[in-house]
Amino acid sequence: MIENLPTMDGKLEIHLSQAKNTLTKLVDVYPTNNVIDLSIFDEYKPTFSLMVEQDNIEDANILSDNPLLLTLYNRVMVRVPPDEVSARTKSLEDEKVKRKESVKENKGHRRRTPKSIELKTEEIAEEEIEEPEIYEEQLRPIAQGHIDLLRLYTKKRELATFYTILYQISISEESFSSCTAAWEVYALLPLLKDMTFHNMVHVSFESIFNVKPNLSENVDYLVADFYFESKIPNENNQYEKVKFCTFKHFNKELVTATDVLLGWENLRSAEPKNFDCIGICCHFSINTFNIFRHLVYEENSKIHAKNVDFRNPVISSNATHRFVLTEEFARILEDVLAFDEQQILIEMYHIDNPDDIIVKGHIDPAILLYPEVSSKRFAVELSSTDTKPVKHSINPSSAKLSSIRVLEEPTFAIISICFATPLTESFILTTLQDAKLPKFLSKYNENISSRMEAHYAFEKEIKKLILYIVKNDIKKLEDAKGILCCHKENLTNQIFKLISSDFNIKKPTEDAIEFHNLMTTVYKETVQTTYNTLQNLRNYVSTFSFPETENDNRILNYLSIAQYFSVLGEEYFAKILCDKAEKLAAGDTIFNFFKLVMAVEKLDFENAKKYYSLPSNKQFELGLHFTELIKIYINYVETLANETMFNQAMENLIASLREEVIAFPNELCYWVLLHCIFKYCSYLPGTNYTRWKYEQIELEVEPKLPLMPASRFMLMNPYEIKASITVKETLFLKVFTILTRLGLYKFAVFVFKELEMSCQPFERYLTLTTLKLLSNEVLTNYQPKTFPVTKPLEKYFITNINGHLEYSRGAIDYAIQNYWKLLMNDHEVSSSHYLLALLRYGFHMLKIGNYQEAVEAFQKCDLDDTKLIAKFYMAKALFKMNKFDDAERELATCTNFKVHIPDVWGYLALINLLLKRNFKALEFWKYAKIHPDIEFSRDLQEDLRNVDIYDVVLYVDKPPVIPCMTLTS
Repeated sequence: MIENLPTMDGKLEIHLSQAKNTLTKLVDVYPTNNVIDLSIFDEYKPTFSLMVEQDNIEDANILSDNPLLLTLYNRVMVRVPPDEVSARTKSLEDEKVKRKESVKENKGHRRRTPKSIELKTEEIAEEEIEEPEIYEEQLRPIAQGHIDLLRLYTKKRELATFYTILYQISISEESFSSCTAAWEVYALLPLLKDMTFHNMVHVSFESIFNVKPNLSENVDYLVADFYFESKIPNENNQYEKVKFCTFKHFNKELVTATDVLLGWENLRSAEPKNFDCIGICCHFSINTFNIFRHLVYEENSKIHAKNVDFRNPVISSNATHRFVLTEEFARILEDVLAFDEQQILIEMYHIDNPDDIIVKGHIDPAILLYPEVSSKRFAVELSSTDTKPVKHSINPSSAKLSSIRVLEEPTFAIISICFATPLTESFILTTLQDAKLPKFLSKYNENISSRMEAHYAFEKEIKKLILYIVKNDIKKLEDAKGILCCHKENLTNQIFKLISSDFNIKKPTEDAIEFHNLMTTVYKETVQTTYNTLQNLRNYVSTFSFPETENDNRILNYLSIAQYFSVLGEEYFAKILCDKAEKLAAGDTIFNFFKLVMAVEKLDFENAKKYYSLPSNKQFELGLHFTELIKIYINYVETLANETMFNQAMENLIASLREEVIAFPNELCYWVLLHCIFKYCSYLPGTNYTRWKYEQIELEVEPKLPLMPASRFMLMNPYEIKASITVKETLFLKVFTILTRLGLYKFAVFVFKELEMSCQPFERYLTLTTLKLLSNEVLTNYQPKTFPVTKPLEKYFITNINGHLEYSRGAIDYAIQNYWKLLMNDHEVSSSHYLLALLRYGFHMLKIGNYQEAVEAFQKCDLDDTKLIAKFYMAKALFKMNKFDDAERELATCTNFKVHIPDVWGYLALINLLLKRNFKALEFWKYAKIHPDIEFSRDLQEDLRNVDIYDVVLYVDKPPVIPCMTLTS
C-alpha cells in the first residue's frame, strides 16, 4: 500500500537497494532490477528476496548498519538543451573527421577496399547531420526512506509490517512533502538459532569546531576512520590498530538549526545528494541549545567549549553507525576497556591521499564501563600531524582584539557512543527496535520546543535570584535594590516568554476578562515552580553562605578556645566553654553540628553517633550532606579497625558513597572523594566517570563550609598548601580543606594523594604527618625529617610538626627541644603559626616547675584564640612564683571574656586570701561558687589544700561605705 504519491509528468518508480547486494526481485528473467513500477502497482505488486545467513554476525552487522534504502524516482523524457545538442554535434563531427583521416591513412597500407564499402565510407564522411530536437530518458530522485530490517533478528520466523515514510530529497519540490508505504516483510527461517544479541551500539560523528585551514579545505573529500588502537606496543614497537567504521560525508556549514537529525552514514550519497533528507535519519537528534552540555573531556583538556564562536562555520557529519554485539564480543570489549588495553583512534585525511593524515585524536571509552552508564558524548581534540605553524586570518571586526591577545583554541570534534544497555549490564535483547531505546541517546535527544526552553529559562532565572539573595544574606529589598531590580526585569521578561510560548497557547484569550483569568493561572503556576526550585536547592548547601552575627562569633570563639583546651588535655575547661557556647546557641541546630565535628576530630565516635539519634528538628538540615559524609566516615574507620575480610571497609565505603551521590548529586565533596578512591583502587571507569561529574558541577557549585570553630588540623599544622596551579588542584585543595576541618582525616589522605605530586617535599611531610597524628596511627617507626628550606617560616613549620610527632609518641624531651627552638625565635616569624607548640611547652614547664620559662612561653601566646588560656596559665605560673599581684592582674583579664570559669574566680579568691584581703577574697569566692554543682579543677583543689589555715586571718575588713550626696541648687 502506497499513499500520497505526488502527481507528476512521467512514470514513478521505487528503487530498492541494500549494501549486502543479495537483494533480488522474484521474477522469471535474469538479471533483475530491484524496481517497483508504480504505474502498474495496482495490477502487479512485486516480491523481493534478501539472502541472509542464519547465526551470521557479519550479516547481522551489515543489516544493522545498512537499512534497506527506498528511493522514489520520476522517470521522465527530458528535452536536451540546444547548447548541449551543439556540444554533442561538435563532438560527433570531430569524431567523423578523425575517422575520415584514419580511412585515408589506411588506404595505402592495405588491399583495395571493395567498391561498395569505399563508396559508403565516402558517403558517411561527406554526410551532413541535421540538428533535430533530442529527448532522453532521465531518472529524477524525488524522495527517500528506509526499512530497518534488524527487527527480524529473533528466535522465531518473523512476519512484520513496516510503515515507511518517504521524505522529499530536495526542498524545491513544493508540491510534495512525503508519501507513506506499507511493506510486509517475513523471514522464512529464524535468523537467530544459537546466536543471541546482548547489546547494540551507535557510534556517531557530530561536528568539528574551531576548524583550522588544513581541515576547511576540500571538505567534500574528507574521510574519518575509527580504529581500536592498542595502548601496548607489539614486538615491533608498533601500536596495532583495527578499523571498525568510516565517515565519508562532511559538510561545512553554520550552526543555525535548533535540532539536527542524525542520519545513517551508509545511506548517504553524493548522487543524489541526500544529506538533509529526513528519510535516511535514524530518529535521534542533537539539540544545539545543549550541544556542549555533559561532554566528556580528557583530563587536563585544553578545550574550552565556551570560547567557540558560532559565527564561524563548523564541519558537520551528523551521521551514525550501528553495530550489534553478541555475548562473547560484549565480554571481550568489556575486558579490553576494563584492563585499559585499547583506546579509540580517529584519523582524518583526504580520500585522494589516504597516507597523509591531516588530524587525529583519541577517545578513552572506559567511562562506559561504569554502572548504569549507557551513553556519553566525547569532546575529542584533533591534533594536527603537520608540524608547520598554521596561519590564521583575522577578521576586521576582531582585529583590535586579536592584536591584544591571540587566543589559540584547539580543534575538537564531538563523538557520541551509545549502548542499548550499559555494557557491564548486557543481556539478551528481546527486541532491536530503535524506538525501544529512548534512553541511550537521551542526553542529546531532547527535542526541546520553545515552550520547554521558556520553562527552563524561567527556572534558571529563579535559581539565580535565590542564590544571589542567600549568598549575599539579603534580608530586605533595600539591601540590594539596584541589583534586585535588574533581576526583577530579567524575571519579568522570562514570564512574558512563558505566557507567549505556553500559557497563551494552551488557553487563548479574546478579551480582558479571559486574560485576567489567565494571569491568575500564570501566577499560581510560577509561584509553585519557584517554591519547588527553592526546595530543590535546600540540599545544595555548598552554594549557600551561612549567617554571621556577634552571637555567632562568640560561640565560635568559645568553641575554638575549647579546642585548644581539649588538645592540651584540659577537658574540664573545654567542657565549661562548650556549655557556655551551647547556652548562647539557644537551640540553634548548627551547634549540634559543631559538637558532632568536634567529637569526630577527637575520635570520640560514640559521642558523635548520638547526633544521629537526635530528632530531625535538632539536626543541622542545611549541612545534611556533611553529616551523612561524617556518618560514612565513622562506619569506615570502625570497619577498618575490625574488618574480618580483605578490603571489606573499602567495599562498604564505595557502596555508601555511591548511594549518597544519588541523594546529593550536586555535592562536589562526594564526587571528588569518590574519584580519589577509585583512582587509589585503579578503577579506571570510576575514575573517569567521577571526573566527568565534578567537572560538570564545579562550574555551578562551589564547595563551602559554614563558619566553623578552629579545627584540630589547623591547630597542629597551620601551614597553607600553595600547590594549587591547575583548576583541578584548586578544587581538590578546597575539598581537602573541608575534609580536614570536618575531622575526616583518612578521607583527606585519599584526596591529598592527588595533590602531593605538585607539593614540595616538606609540604608533603607536613600534611601527611599531621594526618597520621590526628588519625592516631601508630608512629613508632615514623622518623622526623628535616628539609633544606630557604624561608625561615618553612623551617619553623617543620620544627613545629616534628615537635608534635615526638609529643604524640611520648618522647617529651625531644618534643620540648623542638618547642624550645620555636620559643627562641626572636620575632623572625609570628608566633601565631605555632601557638599549640608554645602552649604545650608552657604546660610542660609549669608541670616540672620551670615557672619563668612557662611565663615566657605563655607571653608569646597572647593572641585572640589563645589569650584566655595564656593569661590563665601565666597567672598560675606567677602564683607558683608567689608573684600574687602580677597573677591577680592576669586573672582579672580572664574575667573579660564573658564566660564564667570557676577556677579564675577561685584563684582570685585564693590570692586575696593569701594577701589577707579577706573581703575581696569572699567576694571572689562568691563568684567562684555561683554554680555550686560545678567543682574546681584538681590543680585549684590542690592549691587550696596547700593553704595553711593557721596563717589565715578571720577578720574581714569591710571597706567603708561612701555616703550618697544630693546636690541642690
